[in-house]
Amino acid sequence: MPIDDAARAQIERAEALIELGRPEQAVELLATVPQTDPEAVVSVNCALAFAHLRLNQRAEAHASAERAVLSTLGAGCAAPVGAFARVDEASSALVLDARVMSVDGRERVEASGALTLTDAVGRGDAAPGEATSGEAMLREATSDEAARLGADVARQLLQRGAAEVTDLGATKAPRHPL
Repeated sequence: MPIDDAARAQIERAEALIELGRPEQAVELLATVPQTDPEAVVSVNCALAFAHLRLNQRAEAHASAERAVLSTLGAGCAAPVGAFARVDEASSALVLDARVMSVDGRERVEASGALTLTDAVGRGDAAPGEATSGEAMLREATSDEAARLGADVARQLLQRGAAEVTDLGATKAPRHPL
């Protein structure tokens, strides 16, 4: 029994959502597709695998940028350092914000950087109808590009005095007498 037209249309909509950089919505849509025949089961599972791959690639780029900050700083597990990567849809860029704080929270050093996804992946000349949103292009930003962004932001922190604000190599919290 071949897949019915309604199920095929839902799967095609889900695939389009994935291409547009909206895999979360695609997963939700695919959950509603009736899997009444083997072709539908295979089609849904292939589309789900593709959606999860896109989600993993996005998470990998974010994590690569954030980890590179910590690695470049040589930050230990107890160092008061934070890094947060996100996609800014307005500029189609992977944006990374990082901060180093003193243990008492009185001093801080901050730095930010951005990886313009269209420039980073050579997609500034996308064809009409081709996906150009930051989330859609993030899948093409490599972990290496994101890691370079993280290293650049860490160097900014160091240039601004992050090493003087706190012990970046701290591996356990300092003890304070009670």
